[in-house]
Amino acid sequence: MDSRHLAHQFLTERGVVTLVTVDRQGYPTGRRVGFVNDDFVCWVPTPKGAVKLRQLARQPKALLVAFDPTTLKYLQVKADVTVIDDPDLVWSVRERYAEKYPRTRASLTPESRDQYVVLKLTPREVRADSIPAPGQSTRLSAAALTADTSVPH
Repeated sequence: MDSRHLAHQFLTERGVVTLVTVDRQGYPTGRRVGFVNDDFVCWVPTPKGAVKLRQLARQPKALLVAFDPTTLKYLQVKADVTVIDDPDLVWSVRERYAEKYPRTRASLTPESRDQYVVLKLTPREVRADSIPAPGQSTRLSAAALTADTSVPH
């Protein structure tokens, strides 16, 4: 399996990642988030009114960080962020999210339908350390990430 597939597998296996945005004072700020992904495009359901939405309105870029403390594998995704508020797409992503994180299923109610948006993180660069092997680094550009190479889901 090549580095791209191994990096994708590592990302997909993560339950929680850190999403880093820039605050009003220009400092990076992180929070743990759940996500679902299609290849390296990550989708993060977010309640309307969340602080990260104001931060992303000012600077629509983010860093997604995945880390495994046992193996010291590390992956970061530099991404452009689009806030999606299409109700059907938001609902679809939230359903996938609830499959991955069953404890969130209770919040998936008709009443909550218009209370969420989805962050679409489109990767510009992926950097992986110790993937595929300890001490090795991999950098994948946007072109490499969108190449006609299918990644198993």
